[in-house]
Parts: sequence; structure tokens; C-alpha cells
Amino acid sequence: MSGKFFFTVLVVIGLVGCGKKDTPPASPPTTPPPAAPKSRVAPPPLPMDEPVAVPPSAPAHAAASPNISATEILQRYQSHWNDPDERGRLIDAVALHAMETDNKMQAIRLFTEMLRVETSPELKMTLLDELGSSEHPAALAPILARLSPNEPEEVREAALNAAETLVSMLGFEKNKDAFEPVVALLDPRYPTSLRELAISTLEDLEDKRAIPHLQRLLSDPDEVVRTAAREAIDWLQHEE
Repeated sequence: MSGKFFFTVLVVIGLVGCGKKDTPPASPPTTPPPAAPKSRVAPPPLPMDEPVAVPPSAPAHAAASPNISATEILQRYQSHWNDPDERGRLIDAVALHAMETDNKMQAIRLFTEMLRVETSPELKMTLLDELGSSEHPAALAPILARLSPNEPEEVREAALNAAETLVSMLGFEKNKDAFEPVVALLDPRYPTSLRELAISTLEDLEDKRAIPHLQRLLSDPDEVVRTAAREAIDWLQHEE
């Protein structure tokens, strides 16, 4: 290779190198901002969702008694499935609220839902006692459901006592809304003591619509029921 040719090659390489532009370093890829967390949709409020004052479990904070909704009460009740003391405290809070506000229907609804999920026989008995003292016919259905043979004996006994307490109150107060629920208690599947009490309560209600229902009991196989029905019919037929 001649010196002239070597010189020419160097000049060409130098010119090509001078003509290149410095390439700026590639910028690091931009990371997109994290997506905003989806907001949790609150459960729809239950009917008559009136706030209930629930005292805190810690005595040191007794001054703070937040009002929480009925929906939150049920959520808290179910979340404390392994803490019967906390569930008992919530039952007491609902009972106190019902007594202070006379909002019996909300208390009955809450007690019914609590009873539906409760597994402790002791707390079932507490809830049945609260329902039995509610003085409202709407409490009768959840009480009667606990007469099921699937329930422990002590729960069935508590349900029978609660039903009898409630029916007696309804008759004493002559609650006209109690007519249909009490008539349903004439069914032979219920204990004799409850059927006999239902007959007596129909007398107290002084509603002659009860007579056809009582007449069907005149052929009942239970003598106690037949006698009570006959006496109630005589009384209602002569009632002015």
C-alpha cells in the first residue's frame, strides 16, 4: 500500500468521524403512576338504620360512646364470631337504645339477625329473652323458629318462655295487631301450654273473628285445648 493511499484513507475516516453527531443517552423509561385504589362500595343501609350508641369495650375510654348504624352493628357482631363477650355487649347496647328511643322494630330486626347467625346457646337465650320482652307481635316469628328440634334443649325452653311472655303481654295490652300471629299458635305442632295461652289471649283481644278458629279445636285430640276452646267460644259469643 503506497503512502498516498494510506493518507487518503485516514483523511476519509477522520471526516466520517467528525460528521457523526453525539447521540444523547437514552432516557430511562418512565414508570406510569400507580392506579388509584378502587373505592370500596359501602353496603346499602338496612331499613330504619338509626344510629345506636355503643360504649367502647375499654373502660378507660368510657367517655367516648360513638353512634354506629344498625348495619355496622350487624357487621361488628358477625366479625366478633369468636368473642362472645363483645357480642353480648352489642346485644346490651341495642336493648338500651330500644328502651331509650322506643324504637322496638329496629331492635327486633337486629335481634332477629343476631339470632340467625348466633351459635352460642347462652347468647341465643339472651336474644330470645330480649325478643320476648319487646311487647311487639313482630318478635313472635323469630322466637317460634327456635322451638326447632335442632336447637339445644335449653334454647327450646328459652324460646317457649319468651313466646309465652310475649303472648301474655300482647293479650294484656289488647294489641289488635296480634290477632293473626296468635291464631297461628293454635296449630297442633306447638306445645299445649302455648296453644292454651293463645286461646286465652284471643279472649283478651275480644275479637269475634277468633270464634271459627276456636270451633275447629272442639275436636282437637288434646283435652286441655278442647276445654279452653269451648270456654273461650262461650265467652266471646256472649261478649257485647
